[in-house]
Amino acid sequence: MRNKLEYEIFKRGKNQYLTDRQQYYVQIRRSLRGMGHPFDIILISKQWFEESKDVIGGIAYPANRYGKVIYEAA
Repeated sequence: MRNKLEYEIFKRGKNQYLTDRQQYYVQIRRSLRGMGHPFDIILISKQWFEESKDVIGGIAYPANRYGKVIYEAA
């Protein structure tokens, strides 16, 4: 089952539609612009992360094993 977030669509402009996930990506990308460092931004649901964090070769594995939390909302 897909995350509800993937199905919520917001209208932007006349014929341009962005999902909520895409809007979050754009906000994050804009806030990191101009820092002078390359960033990979990967947005996945908490459920997907929990299910795949121990799968070697998966996208969540290195984040779980080597990454660090820089901001955690309650």
